[in-house]
Amino acid sequence: MNRTLNFVYLFSLMSGLLWSESIGSDKQGLHPINLKVYDGAGSLLLNWSFADTIQVNEVSIYRRSTQEDIFTLIANIVPDSDRFLDKKCDVTERYFYLVEIKDINGNIYKSDDIRPSFGTCLAGLEGNEIFTHSSI
Repeated sequence: MNRTLNFVYLFSLMSGLLWSESIGSDKQGLHPINLKVYDGAGSLLLNWSFADTIQVNEVSIYRRSTQEDIFTLIANIVPDSDRFLDKKCDVTERYFYLVEIKDINGNIYKSDDIRPSFGTCLAGLEGNEIFTHSSI
């Protein structure tokens, strides 16, 4: 019995270390791109940051509407940009985003695709009235 408990404890400890996101936190980690999404009136602003050591060649923006959907490419943007304004959004949808950067050596870096950043398009303002794409 004691041997079984020791094995279970050791297995649990090793599993936690293998799946811990804090291991290697002094390095770039699993998701070296820090992505933030800001809700806006009729749009969503994406802003990202990454280590200065990454020399960007290409930036690709992907989006999906549900956790079950696959990410779809919505834009390729200039390498020196750190933000993107998504104006093609619907107030009834929540959008999940992924930013992918390809460096000059062909290495690919991504934001978190397991727990992606997300946002919801807010109702826009037209004059002093609030409008939405559909009534709820």
